[in-house]
Amino acid sequence: MPHVGRDTISVGSEIIQSLQNIISKKLAPGSGSVLSVTEFTSDGARNVLPGNSLIKGDVRSRNKEDRLEIKRLMGTLVEGISDAHEITGEVSFETEFVETINSSDQTETVIAVAEELGLSLDGNCEPMSFSEDFAHFSNVVPGCFFFRQWTNWMCIKSPTLKFLRL
Repeated sequence: MPHVGRDTISVGSEIIQSLQNIISKKLAPGSGSVLSVTEFTSDGARNVLPGNSLIKGDVRSRNKEDRLEIKRLMGTLVEGISDAHEITGEVSFETEFVETINSSDQTETVIAVAEELGLSLDGNCEPMSFSEDFAHFSNVVPGCFFFRQWTNWMCIKSPTLKFLRL
């Protein structure tokens, strides 16, 4: 009797659709945050409503505050939609990819060395989002992540989330 069951597929679909509003409607334009749903599975069969559904994805942001706000909003959204459909929903939010943010002192040192080597500084690089193991190190020990190419320039991510091109 489908009318007395709880359809976790339709509820999950509603959650997935609503998750997309977090980035576009709740964060500042240009925040650079990304929320991607990459998996949606259930324990159902072709002719049976599933008892459980699982949604997986990834969140990237350029700062810890946005990442924590996305986590909070995901919890609020899942709880509200689940309650509206009289099912239980929960969010497990694991931070696997942290932000790469350079410390001021190390950034100044890299800039000073670059200037000493005669490299020119160009502060007009666009902010970038990427996964980088260096981020885990620089969350423990202050550091400066930058690109150095043979074309005589490098980008340095400054504490203000801008990239510097040398």
